[in-house]
Amino acid sequence: MNSLDQDMWEMMRKAVDLATEKGVGVVIGNQAPGMPGAFSAGANIGTILEGARSKQWDMIRKALRYFQETNTYMTYSPVPVVAAPYGMTLGGGAEVAMSCNKMVCHHDLFIGLVEVGVGVIPGGGGCMLLLRHYQNSLPKNAAMNNLQPFVTPILQMIGTATVSNSAAHARDLGLAPGQCAGRRGAGMLTARREQPGLSGDRERSPREEQG
Repeated sequence: MNSLDQDMWEMMRKAVDLATEKGVGVVIGNQAPGMPGAFSAGANIGTILEGARSKQWDMIRKALRYFQETNTYMTYSPVPVVAAPYGMTLGGGAEVAMSCNKMVCHHDLFIGLVEVGVGVIPGGGGCMLLLRHYQNSLPKNAAMNNLQPFVTPILQMIGTATVSNSAAHARDLGLAPGQCAGRRGAGMLTARREQPGLSGDRERSPREEQG
């Protein structure tokens, strides 16, 4: 299921660093076999569960912060970072895909923020990323005098763990950006602006701090 853990987050950061050094882009993709296949079924909840049982709250806090900062690191990378989600793209997997500068989606895409199913809320930036996708789809001249109707569908999707049944459905839900391609090879790559403090010295991982 390609679950996310410390090793995966470190690998994604190193991939961005290497691509920056060589002046190339990054494509994050995975097509694990099965029906359906999986880009990523989310974070390794077992690690969080064991940490909670042993009351290692600082470890959990550092791991979540590192995950959030890794996603932000990709968003503001000086080189394009592209997600190629396929099949199950759930929870943390959805947050990784939504953090990238571009999505090139397989038409079989089951993406959603499903964390509420295990009693937690999205911790890798998913709430903010979903709101950003909604904002980017608004006409520039739209008058926003009342945000409640705009935000309510976002909260409903998170609260009901809504999952798309295709790439087109993901676009309709706002889980994939409006320009997300529903087939392979479509779409141009665009790099986001560089955010100060995110493209310089690499943040030390919780594992490195413990070592």
